[in-house]
Amino acid sequence: MNALMVIYAGNMAQEAFETLINGKNSLELALQQASRFPGVAKTLLLTSVPLTSVPCPALHIEERPSWTVKTMLEAIAAHSEGFDLSYFAWADCPFLDPALAERLAQRHTRYTAENS
Repeated sequence: MNALMVIYAGNMAQEAFETLINGKNSLELALQQASRFPGVAKTLLLTSVPLTSVPCPALHIEERPSWTVKTMLEAIAAHSEGFDLSYFAWADCPFLDPALAERLAQRHTRYTAENS
């Protein structure tokens, strides 16, 4: 499975950058958990906040001053070519569940589910 992981950080509140657990903030924790999702070959961070340090070296960042649903979907479409599936998560949701994501991806593949 060849998957794209999209982390959406547009319009994120400053509170998302406050330390939560082990010196990490919500974004860092979300990226850490997202890196454990099965089959992820590329992680894309869509952000409106300039990042001074990138917590993940293999991260592809697309920054815009503001995002709409249209620009977000266009960015995802531009990066998703060649991938079998895409995961999507909010950057300020630090408790992503890689095991659940794996079960959902397997179910999606088994039943050849498609969203069009």
